[in-house]
Amino acid sequence: MSEYDSSLEGQRKQRIDNLQKLQDLGINPFPSKGAKPQAIKPLVDEFDSRQGKVFTVSGRLMAFRSHGRLAFGDLQDESGRIQLYFKTDTLSALNTEKTAARLGSAATA
Repeated sequence: MSEYDSSLEGQRKQRIDNLQKLQDLGINPFPSKGAKPQAIKPLVDEFDSRQGKVFTVSGRLMAFRSHGRLAFGDLQDESGRIQLYFKTDTLSALNTEKTAARLGSAATA
């Protein structure tokens, strides 16, 4: 049973607790500076010409699935959706606090 209820106060408490978990992991959930994100749709449409290059994308985490040593997430912005691929060993700190990142959370990758 969850310690949070579905009332506004319960949702608020859960969000504050999740914020604290991220901060305890050394993650600043509200960074003042970051790379300018690219829109997702142009990256997907021009995938072949952009292979091997690094880009920053931002959006909402719409799905997250873990499969053994791999994990996948769907990130969506106003232009489209992209699947993210993770090796779970690179996410070791976050794996201990899976509840910190919720579906629908804003994310940058």
